[in-house]
Amino acid sequence: MRKGLLALIFVLCGAVAWAQGVSDEATAAAVAAFSTGQEAVQKRDWDTAIPALEKALSLNPELFLSHFYLGASYLAKQNTAQAIEHFQVFIQRAQSDAGQAANVTRAQRALGLLYAADKKWAEAIPFLKAAVAAKADDIEVRAQLAQAFIVTKDEAGAEEQLVKLMELNPKGAPFFFRAGVMAYQRKDDAAARQRLDAFVKLTPDGAQAGQAYFMLGQISRRANDSETAKAHFTKYLATNPPPGPQVEAVKQFLESPPATGSPSPTQ
Repeated sequence: MRKGLLALIFVLCGAVAWAQGVSDEATAAAVAAFSTGQEAVQKRDWDTAIPALEKALSLNPELFLSHFYLGASYLAKQNTAQAIEHFQVFIQRAQSDAGQAANVTRAQRALGLLYAADKKWAEAIPFLKAAVAAKADDIEVRAQLAQAFIVTKDEAGAEEQLVKLMELNPKGAPFFFRAGVMAYQRKDDAAARQRLDAFVKLTPDGAQAGQAYFMLGQISRRANDSETAKAHFTKYLATNPPPGPQVEAVKQFLESPPATGSPSPTQ
């Protein structure tokens, strides 16, 4: 009976101890340590979980689910180096095990966020992409993936994530601003106007509102809509931007807007 129970636990863990000639005594000790560690994780008793799970692995390395629980335990203890190491080993060992697909996804998400927190953006991207593929409405992961693409100069990848974030979180003002800037820079005025309009409605007095009003003014000016351009530029000046050529050009436009022309330099 006991051997049957131990065998079931090893199957659930994806282990192959029986085929490798591990003794019943060692198997029993490994499973007992694993069970203690797993129960401690559920109780958030990390100081009990870690040594128990490490003992389980020392007795039988095929208990690779221990690596997942160790990753979670070390993450809770804020030992990111150990968390990363154990999550990586778990993913390597478990990726071919369909029964561990959910835990693999959790480990990938954790690794993506850990690498992003450490600003290791290139390392973070594949794990963040895997996590997003598994759960499309994960706002935290998508936001980090967008930032990773921005830092690594993948503008198209970043904008794709930001557009999805705008859909998932219609009150997420920073997503609208960043996506608006990207559209503005490539002179996609229709997309830029829509995104920046949404941004200033969400945060009309925010720190980046001035820049948004300026860009909206420029978009209207390019469309030969002087009245709307003047309204946006007036709001831009009301945010008290630092003195400089751009401010002077806007003031000149407001005093005598040309039929065509541009406050410069542009942003």
